[in-house]
Amino acid sequence: MLFFLSLTDVLEEYNKGEFREVFSLPLNLTDEEKERFLLRSTEMYWSYKGKYYFFTNNCASESMNLLRVALKDHSKVQTKNINTPLAMYNYLIKSKIGDASVLEDKALAISKGLYFPSAGEKLGPSMEALGLKKVKFAKFVEDNDSLKRRSLYEAALAKSNNKTKTAANALRLEDLIVKSLEIRFTKELGAKVFGDEPDPRLKDSDLGEKIIIIQKLYKELSAENYIKAGYGIPLEEEFSEIPQEKIDEVLLQLKNHTNDIKTIAETLLLEELGELKEAMENRVRLLNIIIESNR
Repeated sequence: MLFFLSLTDVLEEYNKGEFREVFSLPLNLTDEEKERFLLRSTEMYWSYKGKYYFFTNNCASESMNLLRVALKDHSKVQTKNINTPLAMYNYLIKSKIGDASVLEDKALAISKGLYFPSAGEKLGPSMEALGLKKVKFAKFVEDNDSLKRRSLYEAALAKSNNKTKTAANALRLEDLIVKSLEIRFTKELGAKVFGDEPDPRLKDSDLGEKIIIIQKLYKELSAENYIKAGYGIPLEEEFSEIPQEKIDEVLLQLKNHTNDIKTIAETLLLEELGELKEAMENRVRLLNIIIESNR
C-alpha cells in the first residue's frame, strides 16, 4: 500500500521531527501533463507494489517515474535516472521543468506557502542566550543527548543573573527536542509494528505473534475492504462507509493490546524510549526552575 501524506504531516515530520527545511518547486506542466501526473498518482495509490530502498527506490526515483508519465514526449526525461532529492531538484532546474525563481525571496516564499524553514531556525536567539551562538540547532541535538544537554543547561544557569530567562530559553529548545523525539519514536514504532520486514528478535516469538494480531486488526479498517469488486481506479460511488460498530469493535480490541504495544516499544526501542524519558525530565526540571524563580 502506498501512503499519501498531507502537507501538514510532511511538515510535522521534516520541520519538527528532523529539523529539515521543506520547499515547493512549481513544475512547468501543461494541463494535459498535469492530468497525466494526477491520474498516474491515483493509479499508484491503489496499485503500488514495491519496497523502499535508500539508494535505488526512494522518493526521488518514484517522483521521476511520475514525471516520465507526465512528460511522455520529453525524450531526456524518459532516459534520465535520478536517485537523490538534490539531484532531482538540480535536474528540474537545469531542464527548466521546475521554477526556482519563486524561492529567491525566502520571506515571500514563506508567505506564499512555498518554503517552510526548519523549526530549529526559529530558536537562534535562545541558542545565543545559552552561549551556543555558532552552533546549528540540528547539530546541537545530534551531538548532545538529554544528559549532556542537562549539564549544559545547568552550567548556563549557574552563570546566569536571570535564571527565569535562561531556563525559559533552554525550555524552548527542549520543547522542540521532545516533540522531535516523539515524532521519531512513533515513526520507528510504526515501522516495527507495520513494516514489511519483522525485526529478527521477533522471529518465532510471542511478541511477533502479537504484532501480527495488531496488523490484522488495523487491516480490518482498510478502505480496500469497503470497495466493490471491479477493475481500475475505484469511483466514489463504489465505496461503502465503514460501519461505526466495526470501528468501535476494532478500537476496543486494539485498546486491549495497549500493554502489548508498550512491551513492543520497551523491547525493540528501549534506548529511544530512555532518551525520550530523559528529555521529558529535562523539561520538568526547567519548568520547576522557572516556577521557583518566580515565587
